[in-house]
Amino acid sequence: MKKILLLSAIIIGFSACKDNSSRAKQSITDSAIIKSGTGLNGEELYNTNCASCHLKSGEGVPGAYPPLAGSNWLTEKRKASIHAIKYGQEGKIEVNGVFYNNVMPNPNLSDAKIAAILNYVMKSWGNEQEKEVTEQEVSAVKKL
Repeated sequence: MKKILLLSAIIIGFSACKDNSSRAKQSITDSAIIKSGTGLNGEELYNTNCASCHLKSGEGVPGAYPPLAGSNWLTEKRKASIHAIKYGQEGKIEVNGVFYNNVMPNPNLSDAKIAAILNYVMKSWGNEQEKEVTEQEVSAVKKL
């Protein structure tokens, strides 16, 4: 009898944890910042596709991956920023006076997802671009 009660308590406990984690996850999703007219969650897309190199804080990794936080590359090279995400980036670039020479692979994302990521990045960590990147703008950028 004690074993049945213990097993029941464990099952109920796991069920409660599952329900709470689902609610917590939903709450996070509902309150996550959507920074794009695409309706996609740019923050989630960034964290999934970009944060492993550029970090969740957008600081990048000195000498390896350029910062996106306070990045002059984003503000001064809008089309190049779109191109880098859409097709990948290879070769020497200068960001905030520091040179980087690494490879960013093509993430193979839709134009809408690229726009959502850029809109999130361009309005985070001290970046203050007002003009949103549109799916049409991304679509117009062709491979060099």
